[in-house]
Amino acid sequence: MKFININNSRLFSKILNTNLVLNPWWVTGFCDAEASFTVSITKSNTTILGYTINPCFIITLHLRDIELIKNIQCFFKGIGKIYISNNLVHYKVRSRDELNIILDHFKLYPLCTSKFKQIFIFNYVLFHKYLIKTDIL
Repeated sequence: MKFININNSRLFSKILNTNLVLNPWWVTGFCDAEASFTVSITKSNTTILGYTINPCFIITLHLRDIELIKNIQCFFKGIGKIYISNNLVHYKVRSRDELNIILDHFKLYPLCTSKFKQIFIFNYVLFHKYLIKTDIL
């Protein structure tokens, strides 16, 4: 990774090698700082309780760091999708099967901040198909 000074006022990273092999501990540290584990609950006519639970792993960065996002996607075996909106790039993993790959990584290389606790909650939501109705209303 090379740091480039633009107009002597701001430093930012620019990945010059798109085939960069990332260290798994670096990925964990980066995710501790930049990733989120989210769960959205939406109304649905096709489920028993009338709601669908949608877990998602997401990293959002400035568009200038798209190569880094691509490297992270490659690190996770190409799963998930990359989206661009305005000057932001988003790496999202939504499929429950693909989320297992993310969770397996964090079992081997655990998170160190408060996200360590959050991943337990995320894991619970991911693997419990049916929640008590009062828990989601």
